[in-house]
Amino acid sequence: MRTATEDTVVAGQEIAKGDWLYLSYKAANLDPKVFDDPLTFDVARSNADRNVSFGYGVHFCPGAQLARNEIRSLFSTILPRIETIELDGTPATMKTTFVGGHKTLPIRYTLT
Repeated sequence: MRTATEDTVVAGQEIAKGDWLYLSYKAANLDPKVFDDPLTFDVARSNADRNVSFGYGVHFCPGAQLARNEIRSLFSTILPRIETIELDGTPATMKTTFVGGHKTLPIRYTLT
């Protein structure tokens, strides 16, 4: 939570000095003004670098580089071997207000 230090207007919403504000990184990644069709998973999204899942500024995640390296390693090792991949059930997302993502993503795949 943040507290407004002065009266202001953000995106047409009046905010009074003293009002509490909630900062939601999850909501930022779903902003249709930033991302076309934000609920669609698109690995080729032209502005994917605008994603703030790892935070921003002084609140940037210290483990971000490790996470990026792990996913690069996974994809460079596994992707070339995947022959087929498809959903094998219903995906479920985390029920949270702070961060978000898939809780389960059941898949079926075959390797070459």
